[in-house]
Amino acid sequence: MVEIYRVSEEKWKETIGNASVVFHREKVEMGIFALKPGERSPKEGFSVHPINEEYAYIVEGEIEFCTDKKCYPLKEGDMMYNPPGTPHYTINNSKKVAKIIWVVSPPL
Repeated sequence: MVEIYRVSEEKWKETIGNASVVFHREKVEMGIFALKPGERSPKEGFSVHPINEEYAYIVEGEIEFCTDKKCYPLKEGDMMYNPPGTPHYTINNSKKVAKIIWVVSPPL
């Protein structure tokens, strides 16, 4: 069955600092996430997904995706892949809200 989910501006506002799952299936999970200027996720330390592959698409704005080894600047239109087990965090050092679509497999 095909499912359609329209992401309204109000929904983007609800996800500021708090990722929202849009689709959760047996093998994959997809959602949206927005970060305010100066915001970091997680607030301290790193996230680690031991068995999950992670992908992201930057819909709007700019972020830095940082691992325990390096930070990668990402801007609108960029896509990224993060392998399982990589410690990471995301920070918005810009002056504009960043909007991100993310996918993980298997689901968290």
